[in-house]
This record gives sequence, structure tokens and C-alpha cells, in this order.
Amino acid sequence: CNSLGHLSVSQKKTYTSETTYISGQSVSGSGGTHTGSTVNNDASITEYLFEHNFSGSDVSYEIEESIDNGTFFNALGVSFNDAGSPTAGNTGLTVGVVIKSPFFRVKFTNANASSRDVVLSFVSITK
Repeated sequence: CNSLGHLSVSQKKTYTSETTYISGQSVSGSGGTHTGSTVNNDASITEYLFEHNFSGSDVSYEIEESIDNGTFFNALGVSFNDAGSPTAGNTGLTVGVVIKSPFFRVKFTNANASSRDVVLSFVSITK
């Protein structure tokens, strides 16, 4: 009980199983893009861990959010795995992504002249 005599309950973090968002999708070169399907976000999820595996360099991705599942924005204001980033790589982990909107999707951009295959999966964390 807390100082007011109310029961205080602490919940542990839980992780979901890995969810494959997209696998083996080709994104054309020289600025080509591909936007994946919409995910219904669960309000009890506190953050996401995204893991990417790209067939070559120069692929970045943005998480687009929507409140109506119709109009999407890059509400986070960032692009992950940008070519200028010191952490950019063909494979990697983006941790601590907080998505507050009821819907989201991922948009991939390929800045390389050659096409690239993209794989992206995620794990969600609830408290």
C-alpha cells in the first residue's frame, strides 16, 4: 500500500513475439519508395523495437502515423538508417520507438542506383 493506504501495483514489461512486417520486398533504385501495409496500434504498447535487414546500402525508412487510417504523416519527424547516420547499416536495430497514433505504416526509400530488397520486423513492449 502507498502512503494513502491505496494498493500500489507494479506491472512488469512484456515483449510480444517478433512480427514480420515486410519480407523480401524489392524497392527500386534512385529514390524509389515502397510503403508497407497499415498496422493497427494497440494503446497498451509503450514502445517498439524495429529490426531491419536490407540487401545493400542506402535504404532508409520512416514510420508514418495516422489517426483515421487515411491520412498519414511522419509524426516522429525522423528517418531511420539515413546514409549520413553513423549507425546506418544493411542490418540494424532501432529501439525505443514510441508510436502514439492508432495506426502506423513504414515507408522505405532507396537512395542507391540499384534496387534493394527490404526485410523489417518488430517487437512491441507493453507495461
